[in-house]
Amino acid sequence: MPEKSDPRKANSKPKAPAAKKKAPAAKKKAPAAKKKAPAAKKKAPAAKKKAPPAKAVSPAKSVPPVPPAKTLSMSFSPTKTVSPISRPERQRLIRKKAHRRKIGATIIAAVVAVGAVAVFLTTRGEDQKPTLAAKPVTRTTTASVGFKSSTIATTTGGALDVYAEPSTTSTKITQLSPLTEYKFARTVLVTEQRDGWVKVILPIRPNNTEGWIAASSVTLSTTNYEIEINLANHTLVLNDSGKPVMEFPVALGTTETPTPVGRFYVTDPIDLTKKLDPIYGAYALGISGYSEVLTSFRGGPGQLAIHGGMWESQAGTNPSNGCIRMLNDQIVQLASTVPLGTPVVVTA
Repeated sequence: MPEKSDPRKANSKPKAPAAKKKAPAAKKKAPAAKKKAPAAKKKAPAAKKKAPPAKAVSPAKSVPPVPPAKTLSMSFSPTKTVSPISRPERQRLIRKKAHRRKIGATIIAAVVAVGAVAVFLTTRGEDQKPTLAAKPVTRTTTASVGFKSSTIATTTGGALDVYAEPSTTSTKITQLSPLTEYKFARTVLVTEQRDGWVKVILPIRPNNTEGWIAASSVTLSTTNYEIEINLANHTLVLNDSGKPVMEFPVALGTTETPTPVGRFYVTDPIDLTKKLDPIYGAYALGISGYSEVLTSFRGGPGQLAIHGGMWESQAGTNPSNGCIRMLNDQIVQLASTVPLGTPVVVTA
């Protein structure tokens, strides 16, 4: 007969496979543990990154500081052992030296400023702009071929009677006073000499009038200088023995009051450097010519002059009443060179 099966036994056999199913579950957890291991490895590089700062600090700690006491005690350091100076004292000396330099620079600047003001006052008129230097021209003492010096006649002290011909019986043109209006000895330019008589250019109207005076009433002298003024070029050239030695830019008369052409000469060298004139500047060389338009000017007879008072911007222009304008320093240079009676030739 078949045996009856025990229900508990029957139930126990099926449980064995259940135990076997749990075993694979345990195996599945093992890979999970393995996954955590790489996470631990990833943290390791982070720990390595912190290591370099620690190495950078360690060399500083390994270098021992040099004690200052040892350097002071060395026998071959004379600057510190002979004359030790503290840092505050050294800084004080540096500041003191810098202060002295500053004072010296201030004094030098003041001296330069005073010199500039002095030059300004002596070379410029009121409201004048900076002056220009003379154009350099090579000076020479060798006379040009065919050069002939000019003869000047100066009164011996009396008035000069002027005649139309070299004779006292001829027509008397005028009488020149022994002194000019500006108290200079009467001086005229000689153009011809004949038998005790000299023919001269007269400082009267019309310009370039000539007459004869007795040679016994004057003293004759000569000069190698001649001033040449070119109206077209607006230049003044000083010639010595027929060759140029100075050249300056000038301003001339307007179209209404032009600078006249002709042969003139210096009659009145007036020094104004001590008190600059607002129109004539530092110097005025009165000449024998007169304006052909104005019969009077500033209370005078309209006498022409080469004078200062020109602005730099006026060089090469025509703003005057007929006179020849120059920069103040240049007219002083010219006036200090030419004598009374120097010929002045004005050309178109």
